[in-house]
Amino acid sequence: MPVSGAPNGARMKTIGFIGYSNTGKTTLIEKLVPLFTARGLRVAAIKHAHHGFDMDRPGKDSYRYREAGAQQVLIATAQRWALLTETSEPATLADLLDQLAPCDLVITPGPASLRVCSLMSISALNSLPRPSRRLATLTTSPIAV
Repeated sequence: MPVSGAPNGARMKTIGFIGYSNTGKTTLIEKLVPLFTARGLRVAAIKHAHHGFDMDRPGKDSYRYREAGAQQVLIATAQRWALLTETSEPATLADLLDQLAPCDLVITPGPASLRVCSLMSISALNSLPRPSRRLATLTTSPIAV
């Protein structure tokens, strides 16, 4: 799924890796990212968390700013930075893509409901969801096609 924001007027390509927990999505992505970057691609990732998460810790200044009502807090070190944004509604994939720096490829492991071209990782063939934009199914077991 191409989206705006890529360098030189190009379009970022987005590919989803979908599947149940513990089917190898992260392991596959860990193997692919170095291959893409070795070919000169700038890669970004969006990770969907099924449960709430908090990078902040109670008592830290950034946590206190958010607790006081700041809608965004940017935490920066010499090596990296993170922007924490409070929202009243879940962000859409398009909203999240808009937050990324220009890149060539966005990888997003997540639910089958993602509206992007996807690779599905499965470990058991008991029930095989059929997202409409699946490019391939990856498995360690043989499957009938």
